[in-house]
Amino acid sequence: MAEHDGAVVGGTGMIVVPWSPGPSRLNPRLAWVFNVYVERAHRGQGVGRRLMDAMHSWCRTQGIERLALNATEAGARVYREMGYTTVREPMMRIDL
Repeated sequence: MAEHDGAVVGGTGMIVVPWSPGPSRLNPRLAWVFNVYVERAHRGQGVGRRLMDAMHSWCRTQGIERLALNATEAGARVYREMGYTTVREPMMRIDL
């Protein structure tokens, strides 16, 4: 959560889930980032980046090596600047 003058101006969520280890990572956990949001009046001031930095820091202390997220067009640039890359994975889903 990010605050300015006592008001919440941004927030995000993260779930740590079991994930199969693979050839590049042996840690069986993945942090899934979701709902990154910054109030319009506070965008472009680094609030989202600070939120992400806080989650990265927490993951490092927990030994979590991988994070994943679905980026909107508005957020994709910031994530790329932070080192995130678009991956091609054969994910499928169904809504029941």
